[in-house]
Amino acid sequence: MKSMATIGSAQAMGIMHKVASQDRNAFRELYLQSNRKLFGVAMRILKDADLASDVLQEAYIQIWRNAERFDPEKGKLEGWMVGIVRFRALDALRRARTFSSVTDDGVDAENMESGCLTQERQAPETTIALWRCIDRLSVDQRKSILDAHFQGYTHEELSARYNIALGTVKSRIRRGLFALKECLDQ
Repeated sequence: MKSMATIGSAQAMGIMHKVASQDRNAFRELYLQSNRKLFGVAMRILKDADLASDVLQEAYIQIWRNAERFDPEKGKLEGWMVGIVRFRALDALRRARTFSSVTDDGVDAENMESGCLTQERQAPETTIALWRCIDRLSVDQRKSILDAHFQGYTHEELSARYNIALGTVKSRIRRGLFALKECLDQ
């Protein structure tokens, strides 16, 4: 069995064409080649095996339903799938922010341990802070950064996708990343 990293663009397009045609065997092959890596991506972000499993299931459903959208001209199959998992995992963290149990006095009772957040809970808090800062960006900056970093598009691909100059894409991303840094430093 080949790993995802060894699949060439022609092979990837062939597999994804079969998956788009609802070929369950091709989807099973894709799953067997990719599930370990994609689970690892989800675990690095979420640090929770059950939540990572749920996210992975959602990601594979999205891959199954959107297989025809994969374009090997825009990037590798592995990058496309990793982008889907990353987006789903980050979305799960955002949902967790909404459902955290904060008491009336503003103390997060669920995450307290001797007056401090546990080491495991600090990573999601950092992610939540990042998303708050991302929400403050202009629509163009936010979309450019998310497409570049979570969907795996290159600057050139974004330029073509948005039908704007390459320099404009680079400027949006650069200014957006600078704004994120300033926001996170506060």
